[in-house]
Parts: sequence; structure tokens; C-alpha cells
Amino acid sequence: MSARSRFAGEPRTRRFLAVIGMGVFMSLVALALISSSESRSADTPPADTVFVNGRAMLFPGLDGTQATVMDPTVGWASAVGVTGDKISYVGDDQGAQAQIGPDTEVVDLHGKMLMPGVGDGHLHEARPPMCEMDYEGGTVETVLGKLKDCLMRDDQVGYLNSNYKLTAGDFMGEGMLPSGTRLDRHILDRLSKDPSEDAFGTGTTRPIIVNNMDAHKWYTNTQAITNAGFDASTPDPTNGGFMGRDEDGFPNGQFVDFSGNWGPNAPAGPQPTAVQKKVADIKHFNSLGITNVMHALGGASNLSTLKTIADNGDLTVRFSQAMSASWVNGSETPATIASRINTLNGQRAQYDGYTNPASPGQIKVNTVKIFCDGVAEWPGQTAAMLRPYRQNLGTAENPIWVNTDNYGQDPSCAADQNAFLALDAAHWNIHTHSLGDRAVRDSLDNYELINNENESWDRRDQIAHDEFVDAADIPRFAQLGVVASMTGQWEQRDAWSVDGITGYVAPGRMNNLYPAQDIVNDGGVVAQGSDWPITRLVPWSAIEQFVTREGEDAPERGIYPGQLNEKPGMTIAQAYRASTIAVAYQLHLDDVTGSIDDGKFADLVAVDHDPFFVPGVTDQLAEKKAALPGAEQDLADAEDALDAADAAIAPAQSDLAAKRTALTQAEQAQKSAQASQQQAAKRARTARKALQKAKRKPASKAKRRAVKAKARALKARQRTLGQARGRNTKAQGSVRGADAAVKAAEQTLSQRQADVTTAQGAVDEAKGTVDSTKSDIASLETQEAAGQQTQIKQVSDTKALMTMVGGKVVYTDPEDTLGMSGE
Repeated sequence: MSARSRFAGEPRTRRFLAVIGMGVFMSLVALALISSSESRSADTPPADTVFVNGRAMLFPGLDGTQATVMDPTVGWASAVGVTGDKISYVGDDQGAQAQIGPDTEVVDLHGKMLMPGVGDGHLHEARPPMCEMDYEGGTVETVLGKLKDCLMRDDQVGYLNSNYKLTAGDFMGEGMLPSGTRLDRHILDRLSKDPSEDAFGTGTTRPIIVNNMDAHKWYTNTQAITNAGFDASTPDPTNGGFMGRDEDGFPNGQFVDFSGNWGPNAPAGPQPTAVQKKVADIKHFNSLGITNVMHALGGASNLSTLKTIADNGDLTVRFSQAMSASWVNGSETPATIASRINTLNGQRAQYDGYTNPASPGQIKVNTVKIFCDGVAEWPGQTAAMLRPYRQNLGTAENPIWVNTDNYGQDPSCAADQNAFLALDAAHWNIHTHSLGDRAVRDSLDNYELINNENESWDRRDQIAHDEFVDAADIPRFAQLGVVASMTGQWEQRDAWSVDGITGYVAPGRMNNLYPAQDIVNDGGVVAQGSDWPITRLVPWSAIEQFVTREGEDAPERGIYPGQLNEKPGMTIAQAYRASTIAVAYQLHLDDVTGSIDDGKFADLVAVDHDPFFVPGVTDQLAEKKAALPGAEQDLADAEDALDAADAAIAPAQSDLAAKRTALTQAEQAQKSAQASQQQAAKRARTARKALQKAKRKPASKAKRRAVKAKARALKARQRTLGQARGRNTKAQGSVRGADAAVKAAEQTLSQRQADVTTAQGAVDEAKGTVDSTKSDIASLETQEAAGQQTQIKQVSDTKALMTMVGGKVVYTDPEDTLGMSGE
């Protein structure tokens, strides 16, 4: 039986493409998938799913400490195996063959990126409004047009003359046009006029409430104000709230962190249950590649709902529930604090870690949520600031900014130390809402206190939003191990950051908005938290804007072109880490999810956009990098050969010198032998002459004795001459031998010198190859970096092709791009 395949367009084709080794993208090489008995060793169990021919994003160097979470690097593998709910293999395609059995699902990624499932460390629940404003502002006419359409909608027109509320939501109040326009009761009352008086009139008597998307502001018509019982005599709200007023003191319909009973709800038909609404949220998460979330507010009912969802088989995310601790306000007695924490502990004991085999997800309960302030935008200005807010006594064209006595919510969390200490002693992570720099500092001060006063444990406290952070407090995130839960898609020039606070906060504070990269540079962890549905749930925009700090040009949604400020953004790798492993780290889940590592849960998402891969560049760069070690080895070998050739010169030179010395000695010996031969020859001639002379003398006994003596002397001289000739002959032979040895040594030295020249040429050539390869790498790296910076600006358009949680496919895109039917 063959391995089951999910190759798009080739459902039964058995293909295997080797793509990338660790850290590099190699050229695609087709490999045949052989049968499991041939490709899988007997002791390797087959995987349930094997992804091949892809680019699996890896985070090298993770060791469970915050220092490695935001490392600015990524690595790559081409294949990932999944067995049960865990990752069982990470490597290349060829090695993945051992994972493939007869029933293994083989998914060809077609070069697409496979990454850890996306995390969101701060979101809420969907809040479908009666009237959807689409996260936009726009002109007065645009806003009134949307509201009129809702009033006249088939399901609402019957209530036109009632006192039932019309509630609109997801409104970008700061995005009204022209800039500086603000919704109020006078604008909304136009809807109540007779159609003959106003083009937007409907004659309605309904109270109208428009909820700002930040969930801190409300805009109402006069009927809603009347229903709430507010008038000119109503005192201003306390605890940082705001109620706008007309010149006569009557509420103008602008409210911040303060609301009233605006009116009754209209009769409604059957409504979705809490379970149905939460399941819809979860499915929405999965469709975006999200596998790990924290709901940053809630209580026991949320936990009960999650358990039901898990039991029903629909918990397809790792769901952390941050328990509401809104009771923390500095006024609690120790007994009250202990009672509250005892309740929280019971809920944690009941639900933390809950799983059901029917669902791949898990419930996590280890965090409490505390509000330390509100929002900084005018007219609310409830974020707790170190310096006072300002007001404009001039005009928009010629502003005159002066300080007020408003520092935002006061106290922030500075008075909550007892609750912080008690919660930490019970091993609860604390998650504060802190936008203003004073709220951030108060949170950090409290965290420093609990670090100093309480026993040490693996605490991972968090500060959400961090819109303003004083420079002196930035290093404290890393020092105290506090996670900055920040919203990447807020790092842009928009109606909040530009219209809502420019001028209203102390000069220079705009230069330090959302200092995510500063926190990372100082060793801190930044984890993405969208704050959805306060803003759109766009995880890919968050990744993009962590890098670019620039949003789209969409005036109707209050988003303007250009970078937020001069602060640099994260690296692309850090942005992806902030949305994956950093969220897992925040939630104490980094040991089981958040990265593609053997043994971790198979929480994965395949996506269609890979900003790291620049076509025509990244593959060439990988080839050059792959070739560089070989070129460097060739250079090392050539240098070794040159060293050896150089080393052989000296012995050859020494040998030649010795041979020349020997030749000189032989020549000297030959000269001596020649001189001895000549002398012996001379003596022999003298002896011959003496013998001949003796023979010519008259014959006598004395003559005969003399002749015999002379003859003996001649023979002796001849013997000596013969010996001298022999020595001379031998000396000549020695000279010839020594001369030949010299010539041979000269030839050897010449060869050694030629070897050096050849070796030097090889070194020069190898060095040229290395230098050229390095130059190509540097050039390609520059091209790749430029290409990546271009491509990161399209990451917002990323589409999740497939989402897997705990080894179970929980989403496939409607076009079934990977050929996966889902489960």
C-alpha cells in the first residue's frame, strides 16, 4: 500500500523533492519515494503526516530563557514529520523518507513556508454590533449614511419610533474627516430630524450609541443622554472618566470611560449561545493561522464555556484565559484580597491544563488582568502619564499649547502593591493594561517589589500596550523578566497616534511611541497581542508593522502614510518570533509550542507569503554559501601544498650546497692526484734515464750492480706512477660523480622552485575563487536584504493555506491550495 499523498493536482502521485538543508534553500532535486520497507528503518515508527518540499521556519538557539526568544535569526528545513500530536522529524526531504509509512499523509508544500502557529497574547471576544461601522470614521456624511442604513434596515425599521437602543460598533472616532472632526449629539441628532429637513433624517426617536473601536469612548444622541438621566447638573465622572459638555454644560454626547443606561434593548430573536460565539471566534482564529491565544479578560463563565467547547471537540487553539482582577484598586483589605485569590486558585485548579481527547487544544489558566489606566487620546486622556496633558488655547492652524493639571488616571497601579504581592505569592502571572508611561512605571515598580519581596519562581509578568515608555524604564523589562505585550498594527501614523495625542502630550513623547525595538535591543521580550476586536484581527499586518512601523494609507480608517517615527523596527525574524515563540513564552507554553522543534506540539501554519525568500536571489545566495566551504577548503589545501613546496626548497638548497662542496673537494682531490701522477711520471722518467745511463757505462761488476739497482728503482717508480694514475682516474670519476650530483641537485631545486610557483598559482586561483564567492555572497546578501525589506511590505496580504493544531488539520483555505481536504 502506498503512502497517501496530498499533492495538489496529483492526489496519488508519489513525489519527493529535496529542497533545503538547515539554514539554506537548496535547488530542488526530485527524489522518488520508495516503499516504507526500503526507506524506513525497522525501529523508526512511521509518521502520520510528513511535509516535504517546503521552507520550514526554525528558531535556532532557544534554551527556555528570555535572552534567546527574540534572537534576530531564523533557520530552515525542508521537511517536517508529525506523529500523533507532536513533531517527530525536522530536517531535509531525504531524511524524511524514514518517517514515511504506508498510511502516512505526504503533503507537498510546493516551496511554501511552514511556520509555527501564530500566537496572540492579548485579545478579547467578538462583539458583533447591531450596526457595523467597519473600523472606519470618514466624513460626517459617511458616518450618518451608515447609521441611517442601519436604522432603515428591514430588521430595524420597525423600531424607528421606539425607545430601543441602536448600538453601532467598531467606529474609528478619531478617523473622521476632515481631521479634527468629532462625533457628538448634534451630529447624531440629524438622524432624528424629519427627512424633509435633513437628507439623513429618519424621524427616529431611538437612542443612538456609537461605540469607539478602542472600547473606551462612546458617542450618543440626545435621546440616549436623556434616557441616562444626564444633564447640565450631572457631576463630572471620577476615576479618570470624561463627559463632554456644550457651552451651557449639557452633555454633548462624548463620553470616555464613562457610560450610562442609554435605553432598553430591542426585542431579539434566538441569539447564539456563548459556546456558539466562542466557537465562531476560534474558527476565525484558525483561518488566520492562529493556534495560541490569551483572552485578556474574563471569569468563571468563560472557563466553563471553554470546557464545553473542548468536550464538544471544537477547542482548536491553545486557549489561555486571563482572569479579570478588576477588583484590584488599592482599597482592598488583606482579607478581601485573600478571599479573591482563593476563588481564583479554585478556578485555576479546576481548569488549568484541561484537555479532552476530542479536541487538540488546551485550556491554560495562570494569568490575571489588571487595568492600570485608560487611553491617552483626546478627549479621554485617561492614560496615566508622568507629565501632564496639554490643551490648545489657540486654533488648529495656530495652536497655543499649555499644560493642564491632568496626569490621567491617578492613582494608577501604585496603590495596588498588596494585591500584586499576594497574587504573585500565589504564583499568578500579572498582565496589566498600561498605555501611559506612569502606568508602565507603576507596573514595573510593582513587579520589582514582588521580585524583591517574594520567593523566586518562573514568573513572566506582562505589561500590555506600552504606548508610552520612559527611556529609563526600557531596560527594566529585561531586568525584571517582564514581557511587553504590544500590538504591532498600532505602530503606524493614524488618528490615534497623530490626531489624538499630537500636541496633547509633552513635546518629544511622540518620538518614543511603542518602543518595541528598544525593549528588544535591551534584551526584553515583545509578544504580539492584537487587542481584537478593539482593532481588526490582522496578525500578518502586525508582523509587517513591527518591521516597517508604517500602516496603509487609508484616511477613512484614520491611517496615514509614513513611518510612525524615526525609531527603527524589528528585524523580520524578530517580528515573526514576536508573533510565535514570544507569545508561547509569555504564556509559559514555549516548552511545548511556539517553534518547529522535535517533540513539540504540531501547531503549524502553511502560508503563501515568505518574505525571507527573494526569487532569483535567495537560491543563488544559498548555492554560493554552500559552495564557500568547499572553496575555502580548496584554498586551505592549496596553502598547505604551498607550505609543503616552500618547506622542500630549503632541503634542496642545502643538498645542492653539499653536492657543490663535494664537487669542489673531488676537484681538489683530482688536482692532487694529477700532481702526484705527474710527479710520479717525472720520477719514473728520471729513473728510466738513470737506468739507461747506467747501461751505457763500461761493463763491470759495479756496473751490473748499478744497472740492477737502477732497474729496481725504475720498477718502483713505475709502480708509484701506476698507483698515481689509479688515484687520478678514481679522482676523475669522483669529480664526474660529484658534478652529476650537483646537476641533479640543481634540477631538484629547480623542480622545487617550480612546485612553489605552481602551488602559489593554485593558492592565487583558490583565493580568487573564495574572494569572488564572498563578494558574490555579500552582494547577494545586500540584494536579499533589500528584497526582504520590499517583500515585508506585502506580508499583510499573507493567507493561511493550512492550519494544524496538535497534529490535527483545523483549517484549509477554500481553494485547497495544498490539496488538503481538512478534517
